[in-house]
Amino acid sequence: MLADRLRQLMKEESVSAFARKTGLSESLVRKYLAGSDPGLSRAQQIAVKNQVSLGWLATGQGNIQDDENLFRQVLKDNLLLSDYEIDKVFQDYLLLKQQNQTATPEDERTES
Repeated sequence: MLADRLRQLMKEESVSAFARKTGLSESLVRKYLAGSDPGLSRAQQIAVKNQVSLGWLATGQGNIQDDENLFRQVLKDNLLLSDYEIDKVFQDYLLLKQQNQTATPEDERTES
């Protein structure tokens, strides 16, 4: 269950701290912890901000670390997307990942 994987990512972190780190509202994180599933863009955001594989976050399978091949396969198997759509989502994912890696702590404070 996704909520269990979120708890694993949070470790001893508070919901508020995890929400800030992930760039989501605290109420949205609580909703996911209660069992709601995020949409693809929110799941991507959670995965990128926590530097984990979207495939692992979505399914609990595979390597917890970012694995591009698993990511593509999860999209294809679970969302029934065309290869073109998978490429588009994957490019968006890589862009978000790159932006996250180049963001400085000061940038993140100004986004809140």
